[in-house]
Amino acid sequence: MRGRKLLSKSQNITTMNRNEAPKVYNFGPLTLSPASTHILPNGISVHIESGSEIDVSRLTIALPAGEAESPKPGLAGCAAMMLVEGTARMNGEEIANTFEYNGAWVNTTVSTHYTSIILSTLNDKFADVLPIIADMIICPAFPEAATSRLLQRQAARLEIEHKKVSFIADATIRPLAYGQDNPLARSETPDEVKSFTQRNCLTSISHVLIRQTCTSFSPVT
Repeated sequence: MRGRKLLSKSQNITTMNRNEAPKVYNFGPLTLSPASTHILPNGISVHIESGSEIDVSRLTIALPAGEAESPKPGLAGCAAMMLVEGTARMNGEEIANTFEYNGAWVNTTVSTHYTSIILSTLNDKFADVLPIIADMIICPAFPEAATSRLLQRQAARLEIEHKKVSFIADATIRPLAYGQDNPLARSETPDEVKSFTQRNCLTSISHVLIRQTCTSFSPVT
């Protein structure tokens, strides 16, 4: 065909030989610059790692309470996800638009003993978006409509997860690994998530914030 370059029959296409194991290579040398630690006047520990050539920053704020401290299984996670839905100064749409305009990204996670807020942003936009993160921690507002939508989505997700073998296996192993009465032995259920209220979420996040301490990790350039 005119204008197109066709492969000739003599040209062989290399395919993977699945009868031979692929070669395994060792990692090259990994060098991390030493982190510096600063204690703020309010007692917050800030750990800073610098040295990247990329003009971006990543800030992780770790609040000392997680799933083990949650009064109900799954409540800490739902409350953490609600942090981006509004503060005393901005609603969820305004928060999302501001982060998008500044090329920033925020996420929340809940681990065994920590609730974390993670911000990724360009260095020159850091000062513009950091106050929003502060408001999310100091003066969160959980709009009732947004809370209801989030809990419904979470319950629907769990209904699907409960049918998976991996979830069933995890729910079976947890009591054996942690002990029947350990908070980490619990597994969240769709019905329990549906029973959560706006007040439950606010009380849960207040339980985290009332400890008045957190740790900040900041890899920057």
